[in-house]
Amino acid sequence: MIIDTLQNAGLYRPISKNIATAFDWMTGEKIDDLQAPNVITVDGDRVFAQIQAYESLDPTEQRFESHRNYIDIQYVQSGNEAILWTPIETLTVKEDYDPETDNMFYHDAPATELQLHAGYFAVFFPRDGHKPRCLLGSREQIGKIVVKVAVD
Repeated sequence: MIIDTLQNAGLYRPISKNIATAFDWMTGEKIDDLQAPNVITVDGDRVFAQIQAYESLDPTEQRFESHRNYIDIQYVQSGNEAILWTPIETLTVKEDYDPETDNMFYHDAPATELQLHAGYFAVFFPRDGHKPRCLLGSREQIGKIVVKVAVD
């Protein structure tokens, strides 16, 4: 798991070719101007972006998830959001892996709260259990881009 701002995205380009492609797109586009809902193809099914808008929720209304085939880069365009994080080894499966959606869901567990403010991103790898869309203090409207990056 990584948390940082877009101005430091270049530091993470060496991780993989697909992550480099994702960050090149994120820093080359005016991504804060993109409107939800939308899906943007960056590099076929290897890198694509989901433009989202929603109201943050109480953590009890959300669930932990992980992915096998994609890395998530979750970038907050507007608002403030908490994302809970814990390694998947600490989680108990609630819903088995669905290859159609590349999702596995888990029961709640103790976790670290990450605070993402506008301009911040978090990267979640397949071993990272994460519970996004959680309120940070109070409910608010969130603008977010989730870039799905195929595991090399």
